[in-house]
Amino acid sequence: MKEKTIIGIMLVFFSVSSYWIGIGVCYSIMKDETHHKLFHYANIERQTPLKWDECLAEQAEIRAKRIHESGEFNHDGWEYYARKCSDEFIGENLVQNYDDFHDEFYQSHNVLMKSELHRENIENERFNKMGVGCYALTCVQFFSK
Repeated sequence: MKEKTIIGIMLVFFSVSSYWIGIGVCYSIMKDETHHKLFHYANIERQTPLKWDECLAEQAEIRAKRIHESGEFNHDGWEYYARKCSDEFIGENLVQNYDDFHDEFYQSHNVLMKSELHRENIENERFNKMGVGCYALTCVQFFSK
């Protein structure tokens, strides 16, 4: 798994007292990369690009963490999180990242695009804002108007 490999390399270079700092830096870099790649890939599919919404991204990350911790990968209760940012038209996509030799984020995006309902959220021109949040291998995309 790519995350374990990166953390393993960081452990070699950081002393025992810096162990937790090294992991925190690693997680932060990977988290930002995931968010931006999934946001970028969604915009490639659209005629009108989505705008990044920080509130949706924060709520999506909280939701991704709860999904990961509970082990319940489903759409139950997602409105609770998205409605903290918008009362208007909202949507959610969930995906688990794949550990792949190539670009696992692009593979995750392709999984979403092969699903009719997830593809509709990405391509829906009624949505003009998006936030992406990831925790471990679980990523959540929230959309709003």
